[in-house]
Amino acid sequence: MSRIVLESKSPTWSKTDLRMTRIKDTDRGEVLNFKELSWQTVRIEAKSTVNEELTPLRLITNQARCRITIKKRMAGESNYALSFFCFGYFSE
Repeated sequence: MSRIVLESKSPTWSKTDLRMTRIKDTDRGEVLNFKELSWQTVRIEAKSTVNEELTPLRLITNQARCRITIKKRMAGESNYALSFFCFGYFSE
């Protein structure tokens, strides 16, 4: 990987003040945090540990990003839900 950037984002995935990058639901006791991970180039290779004759799976991307939503309980420090959305850049 090269040039990795992790940013806090608003619920609409735009840049904003850090205080606006989370949603608190006091009725449910939950907080949603929004993060975006972006990178210039990445190459990921997965090989079988069972059968060495299988062709490895390769993922090579250029200028991609991954949006991450983290759900936390307000009472404790543990995360209990995490969602990822990964995609490549398109002209914006």
